[in-house]
Amino acid sequence: MEPRFDDIQEVDSKEYKSENIDRDEFKVFFTSCEDMSEIPDNNVHLHFCSPPYFLMRGTVAYDSYGDYLNTMYTILKEMYRTLKPGREVLINLSDYQVSAKLDEEIIKGTDINLGEKYDCPSHFSYLLYKLNKQYADHYELRYRDTIIWRKSGSTSQRAGTFVDSGNPLKFAPEEVTERILVFQKGRKDYEKIWKEKRNSDAYSDLNFRTYDKFEQWASTDVEQMRPYLQNVWDIQPETQSEHPAPFPKKLAQVAIKLYSLEREIVCDPFLGSATTIERAQALNRKGVGYENMDAESDDTPDFVDLIKNRTGANNSTLDAFQ
Repeated sequence: MEPRFDDIQEVDSKEYKSENIDRDEFKVFFTSCEDMSEIPDNNVHLHFCSPPYFLMRGTVAYDSYGDYLNTMYTILKEMYRTLKPGREVLINLSDYQVSAKLDEEIIKGTDINLGEKYDCPSHFSYLLYKLNKQYADHYELRYRDTIIWRKSGSTSQRAGTFVDSGNPLKFAPEEVTERILVFQKGRKDYEKIWKEKRNSDAYSDLNFRTYDKFEQWASTDVEQMRPYLQNVWDIQPETQSEHPAPFPKKLAQVAIKLYSLEREIVCDPFLGSATTIERAQALNRKGVGYENMDAESDDTPDFVDLIKNRTGANNSTLDAFQ
């Protein structure tokens, strides 16, 4: 029989740097999410993130593609550990093709090949399957859904290159979608969640008695949410950003609204330009983020300022470099 909420077991327990995450403010940690010991077990209500690719900005940060996947597996274990039973992990991924024009010196000594295309979503699904097997005696990490993010107005050069080539065997479709994998830790006890919210003093002002209706839970403007009740979300990508791979605000907003409630904790282990916690704040959630920055990098001060500007954070909120 699957464990229920009343008999939560700790998995890979750690010596925590704090006893709990303060639900009244947000926090940013400038360190690797391979170790999220700032967050206790079973504490986060929603993990929403877009992991980095193994090759970014023309550099390879890993010895091999397998090394990259092993690092991601370590991070997924931390996401599993910190996630509350019954709640979800949402991971935004897409295929990645290594440019055939890339300087060979960049990938020298690795198993990464020029022109090779990597099915990252399938590989992450396997990692999550592997994680499920490892912790089968605790809470399963159950596959729930795949959401297709169709990037409205997005184009690529692939179809144009095919047309210009004049060779019908060179066809490659325009890549205008990404995937969001949805996994759940155990099974959600909906009645228990509602009961806890209704009886908790921390939520007394939110009137959770009305939340049994989707219209009152998801949005005050129901029509804004209806396009996202299917597994294809049409959302325009971010085009202007100080970050090389930004989340659209709308994507983060829809995910947070549909998979969490007010006052709950939303975590982005790959914070980037802080879109997730900025939207979490706007939606009355607590945002927690990790960003592994190099203190010696010339880009670091700019990213710290970007996160401050987007979230209104100050030095007491940011776990910045000492």
